[in-house]
Amino acid sequence: MILLLFSMAVAPAVVLLSYFYIRDLYESEPLRVVLFSFFLGMLSVFPVLWLQTSAGQWVAHPIAHVVLVAAGVEEVVKFLILLGFMQHSPDVNEIYDGILYAAAISLGFATVENIASVIPGSFETAAIRAFLPVPGHALFGVIMGYYAARAKFERGRSKTVTWAKALLYAWLLHAAYDLILASHHYIWGIGILPFMAGLWVIGLRKMRTAQERSPFKPKY
Repeated sequence: MILLLFSMAVAPAVVLLSYFYIRDLYESEPLRVVLFSFFLGMLSVFPVLWLQTSAGQWVAHPIAHVVLVAAGVEEVVKFLILLGFMQHSPDVNEIYDGILYAAAISLGFATVENIASVIPGSFETAAIRAFLPVPGHALFGVIMGYYAARAKFERGRSKTVTWAKALLYAWLLHAAYDLILASHHYIWGIGILPFMAGLWVIGLRKMRTAQERSPFKPKY
């Protein structure tokens, strides 16, 4: 039973990471580096938990808690890991690389979170989380990584602005997602599916744009 739940908790991240990896069409990243970024995402759970516990003592309002503590802390920590990773990695040489590594970091975090939620839970919990929180984290990462990689290759003031977009857009989308889930049941039911559909549309568009802008794309 526990082994099956564990497998169901890990499987969504494996499937999604494999999908993002094979969509790197023109210059595949080293698998060991992708897995290393995934491992960094897993480790990010520890500073996130510590910061959320500390910050939670000072933020009492429910909406502020969702926006600043739940969504904010997670995205800021993932952003800082991605920033450090991209600044020191020679493997990031096209926009799609930012998407892949940010998604890997986010999925590493989501995997640990999923294991902690699914194993004490049920098959229903595993199924819901496979279609909502895990893809949500991945897609927040896609959007963050797209702008972070663009920022890496820009110069001047636009570089700072694009870095800010990488964090802000992922943060706002994550906060909107959490606020929908924290709402009344009927709003949750009506709102979450269109939100996830829109998130997929945005994420896939960013991936397609990154592929089109790849310097390694063959010119026929």
